[in-house]
Amino acid sequence: MGSITAEEEANQVIEVWEINKDRIASMQKQICEPPRLLSQAAGRSSCCIFRVPQSLVEINGKSYQPRIVSIGPYHRGEAHLKMIEEQKWRYLGSLLNRVQSKGLGLEDFLKAAQNI
Repeated sequence: MGSITAEEEANQVIEVWEINKDRIASMQKQICEPPRLLSQAAGRSSCCIFRVPQSLVEINGKSYQPRIVSIGPYHRGEAHLKMIEEQKWRYLGSLLNRVQSKGLGLEDFLKAAQNI
């Protein structure tokens, strides 16, 4: 199997049952990397996400298309959403820091998500 670039790796959809130590190490590295596109101010209480009202979706479906944040795989890798991808890694790192004292780590979360 040939080597892939970091960007190609970031855009891959990973099947949970294919998770291995190399993938976990790659994810740990991504969590620890400082943001390149994201402002250090992101994630403060002044940042928030609102749910799109159903009435707007019914009037104009485009209003439901993500402009800043996408949750899930459907819009992953789109250029205009790259900045928030960095924020997701920061949040994951923060979550892992909070649960580390309970003996939980990235591999535990990936195993738990396997059955979803």
